[in-house]
Amino acid sequence: MNSEQVYIGVDVSKDELVISRMGITEVQRLVNRPVEIKRWLKALPAGCWIGMEATGIYHRALAEHTYLAG
Repeated sequence: MNSEQVYIGVDVSKDELVISRMGITEVQRLVNRPVEIKRWLKALPAGCWIGMEATGIYHRALAEHTYLAG
């Protein structure tokens, strides 16, 4: 079991999410659509900490699906 905590920051816009993971230089870009968000969340290790920028209403899908994913 990996006990190292994973921290992720997400910059939110209408069309895309720009994702930065602590300790990794490269950012990941993801289309801001529920199907893409759910796929991305399933690939993350359990217990991640995810912080996001709340931009108007565009962060809602990410917030909702992150919450539902636990």
